Amino acid sequence: MELFEKKSMSLISLLLLIMVSSCAIEAEVRANLPSTKNDNNENSSGDEKIGGVFVYKTTVQIFNNLDNKNQLTVHCKSADDDLGAHVVANNQDYEFKFRINFAGTTLYFCGLTWIGGTGSYDIFRASRDSFRCASKCVWRAHNDGIYGFKEGSNQTTADIIYKWS
Repeated sequence: MELFEKKSMSLISLLLLIMVSSCAIEAEVRANLPSTKNDNNENSSGDEKIGGVFVYKTTVQIFNNLDNKNQLTVHCKSADDDLGAHVVANNQDYEFKFRINFAGTTLYFCGLTWIGGTGSYDIFRASRDSFRCASKCVWRAHNDGIYGFKEGSNQTTADIIYKWS
């Protein structure tokens, strides 16, 4: 039993070391990026520095690319937040920002409705999206479904497609 406890403690120590190193690397990379400060000398990206380490915000952006000037109603929720219903005019977008929780279990699901369809979809799931689109997730609503694009893509080829119900 004592050997098991020692191995468990070693494993926990190793995991903590990896996490701390990862945060330090991210902070160093972020420090070498061009400044995104506004006139008030605040970081306009929404990132916060806590204990010397940046805590990044993720942005989800949902575009209404429906035909015939149709409106799209978007209602997003997580386990902790109900962002309310928003009516998005044609060729406009709705966006929200949040931080991925420490456990990596953040989930935002959105109910999307328009005259031609409806559905509830996982718009951000940390287990899927923390590397796919960690800082910005773009979704585009079209007549046949909602299309998700990998961060940094040219947004011509979706990597996730949810069809309307």
